[in-house]
Amino acid sequence: MRRKQRQQREESGWEVIQRSLDSYHPERIAALLREYLTPRIPRGVRKLEESLREELRDGVEAILDGNLGPWYHETGVYLGNEIIGGFCWCHSFFNHKPFPDLGVEHNVQLILKALERSHGWLSALDATYRGAELLDDPDEGIRQLGLSDAVVRAIDITVEATATEDAWYSYAYDAVNWLLQARGVPANHEVRKAMRQTLGKFESWVGPTPDEARAAGDAVALAAVKTGFNARYPR
Repeated sequence: MRRKQRQQREESGWEVIQRSLDSYHPERIAALLREYLTPRIPRGVRKLEESLREELRDGVEAILDGNLGPWYHETGVYLGNEIIGGFCWCHSFFNHKPFPDLGVEHNVQLILKALERSHGWLSALDATYRGAELLDDPDEGIRQLGLSDAVVRAIDITVEATATEDAWYSYAYDAVNWLLQARGVPANHEVRKAMRQTLGKFESWVGPTPDEARAAGDAVALAAVKTGFNARYPR
């Protein structure tokens, strides 16, 4: 499953993902979830049967799959991805400890909070990509500095979004890869090599030091500037 999700993220273009960010309307998702869940939660019980929870999970996933765009489907931020969204189907969905909260609104809000965290990560990256004004400079050295800064910022945003959970660095790799796509930087062999040799050294449960993040930014920028790139952004 993880291999398939990684392949989908690698094949997805940032332009498609970015254009879908504005299509997220949490109030509409909340209404659909309430409409689905409310009549299915039995009254007078303190705990749901596991079979019912599984059925409800399938229904919720179907709603999200049918109503959320590429930002959700093609980036690995699906509901249940604890690294980004902080939501666990085992313990967050009508199954809290020590006593499950079977209130529909409570559970809907937990789902929306997880979606907002995921959407917020991508939106923060979007703002970083757009705001990398030094990449517009005609001077190659200034563009190199601008790209290094943008890489560091993308890493920092991802560290904050993931809290450096297990394998958080794979999302940092995605964030830098999307940055290159957003700004028209060819991700050739040398650029990929620089990413592997720097971001590939990051570890689970601990974020990079400022020097390590800057080393990654400098290495990627140095490799990228040699290829030449356009300072564009999807509209």
